Amino acid sequence: MDTKSKGKFIPLVALVVSFYLLALPFLATIDVLNNIPQLSKDYYFTTNDFGRDVDRFSNLLERRFVVFKDYKKKPFDEQGEAFKRIEFRLSILDNTFHYYIQNQQTKDVYKNIDKTPTEEELKTRTLFYARFPMLNPPDNLEDINDLFKRLDWWGYVIVPLTLNEENLELKYYTHFLTIRDRLINECLVGLVSLIGIISIGIYLFKQKNITVLLLEKMARVLRCIPIDIRIFLLAIVCITTIISLNRTSFFYLQPGIVHVLVLTGFALLFAYIILHIYEACYILNNREQLQLQWQKSFLHQLKILYQESTLYKSLLFKVVLLAILSAGFGFSCLLIFWGIRGMVDIRRIPVICGFFYSLFYLLFVVPLTLRRIGALNKIMKATEYIAAGQLSLHIEEPKAGNFKELVQNLNNMREGLKKSLDSQMKSEKLKTELITNVSHDLRTPLTSIMNYVGLLKQDTLTPEESKEYLNILDKKTHRLKVLIDDLIEASKVASGAVEMHVEQVDIVALLDQALAEFTDKIPASGLIFRLHVDQPKILMHVDGKKTWRVFENLISNVIKYSLPNTRVYLSLNEEADRVLFTIKNVSAYEISYEVSELFERFKRGDQSRHTEGSGLGLAIAKSIMDLQGGELHIDIDGDYFKVTAIFPKQIRHEVKSQS
Repeated sequence: MDTKSKGKFIPLVALVVSFYLLALPFLATIDVLNNIPQLSKDYYFTTNDFGRDVDRFSNLLERRFVVFKDYKKKPFDEQGEAFKRIEFRLSILDNTFHYYIQNQQTKDVYKNIDKTPTEEELKTRTLFYARFPMLNPPDNLEDINDLFKRLDWWGYVIVPLTLNEENLELKYYTHFLTIRDRLINECLVGLVSLIGIISIGIYLFKQKNITVLLLEKMARVLRCIPIDIRIFLLAIVCITTIISLNRTSFFYLQPGIVHVLVLTGFALLFAYIILHIYEACYILNNREQLQLQWQKSFLHQLKILYQESTLYKSLLFKVVLLAILSAGFGFSCLLIFWGIRGMVDIRRIPVICGFFYSLFYLLFVVPLTLRRIGALNKIMKATEYIAAGQLSLHIEEPKAGNFKELVQNLNNMREGLKKSLDSQMKSEKLKTELITNVSHDLRTPLTSIMNYVGLLKQDTLTPEESKEYLNILDKKTHRLKVLIDDLIEASKVASGAVEMHVEQVDIVALLDQALAEFTDKIPASGLIFRLHVDQPKILMHVDGKKTWRVFENLISNVIKYSLPNTRVYLSLNEEADRVLFTIKNVSAYEISYEVSELFERFKRGDQSRHTEGSGLGLAIAKSIMDLQGGELHIDIDGDYFKVTAIFPKQIRHEVKSQS
């Protein structure tokens, strides 16, 4: 055995020995406490057994010296036979009890000793003596004391200190002395065991790390049992231990295998209790462990089950009712069986009621239960189809009952899952289109720039051609810069990573500034703008720059995609807590997709993508409106295109930069 294993083995042995030793002080202490009066040397003479012997002796004295006082012997006399028996019994007790009694009235003396004993003789030559009558006699001598008073006797009753086999009281006294010696030895055993336990405890404390490790290994096994079950078992173990300690006659028998088995049993009980004490200390120092163990407890699980079962009390009631009805059916069948076998009169009312109850159960309860089971099977089968991907399957709803609500929830879940899958497919499609559009819109100006740079490298170009190419490069690079800036801004606004500088602004002035930016483009587009404003000045709290960008993007979008030579209607209306900005125009291109897709990045009304623009205008405008707590809606009716921007007069939640 190596040093490491030996280091663990010795503390383990010490721990096991301590469990065994723990039983001895408890066994000894309880036995001594239960028999503590017997530690007195003269205990036997205070017992009821001794009192009964004295009472029988005093009754013999009364019959001999009172009842048969004047009896004269006659042959063949019944009283004579009784007298002989009394004399014989008194002669037997002569070696057990000595007495010297005087009748106070007649001065007659009744004795089996020569003279009145002296104090010296009473102390040195007797096991017990008593002078009657007494003022305060012990409980076991009250009867003989009353007899002396009643007969007006005075005298001594003595148990002599003689080693005579016929001295029964000496034998009884000697037996009680052996019990006293045993109790004294038990005290010594308990004391030695206690010293051993303290010594082992000191050793285990010095080997604290190994001791804790051993206890922890045993406690891990204990923790597999739920904490409330452990507490219940601990209470049973403690009660069992206390009862066993009181009822075990451990020190009454000669040492043998029985003592080993008893000590082993108590060692296991004490080990279980000590492990719980260790676990209690561990839990008190680790409250999280207490919470964790409570969550695994039987009562906690029962509480959860009860809460779950009472979520739908009607269902719980039906289950309990079915159980009661089924139990009643079983009892009814038992009554009918007893009636058929003749054990019960078949004509009695309980048997008849049982017969009709069985008919009711078979005709109504069983079919109803089977229908419910059939409905449940249909629902389970339908859920299998839905789990397999058949989302178009609609589960037929029952007319009433708990299953109706269950089916409704399943159908709602199916519809939700179907919509989620459609939305995911749409998102994947838009993601693919986004990548394609970004690639196209970035590659087109970049390709032009590369081509014109290649042309400029040629030595055959005239100054006019070089200047023309440089102008084209300037436009393309500006176009690319605008596209990249719009893409960055769209990403920031969509993620909310922007700062909102909210201030009081005149939104009418912002709209006029935005229109002024397109002074040259509006006439060139051939569009006719019609503006309607409720008030010449409308004040509200918004981010001025971001709101101006919304106007700019919407107006720019109208100029790019409106049918030439048509009218564009702009209106700005003030309401109680919001302002509505509306743009109406006729689209130059057919819109064959969902309105919501227009808010996607790089989505254009011109599918051929020949118009200028990044396709980010509506996406940026939508994100800015969301950040300000506003709304942006698009309505399409054929080629008729309407955009409505709803601005709240007061932004409730400001969005701060996250960058």
